[in-house]
Amino acid sequence: MATTYPRPEPLLKTPLDQFNEVEQIKLASNHLRGDLHADFRDLNKGDITEASEALAKSHGIYLEYNRAKTGTEKDWM
Repeated sequence: MATTYPRPEPLLKTPLDQFNEVEQIKLASNHLRGDLHADFRDLNKGDITEASEALAKSHGIYLEYNRAKTGTEKDWM
């Protein structure tokens, strides 16, 4: 006869003040929209915001620096 163990229940009651920075950004992002559209459309900006970078990752978009260029300015691919 097999022994049956109780199934562990996930703890999904983390207080909001204990969420990490990325989770706080997601909560405040208007359903993971944030400023992604504006940040990606503005080609005059040299960078996107940290919040937009975190939200992009939530959508499966991973940004990389163009390693073929050198200098101090970020050049996203």
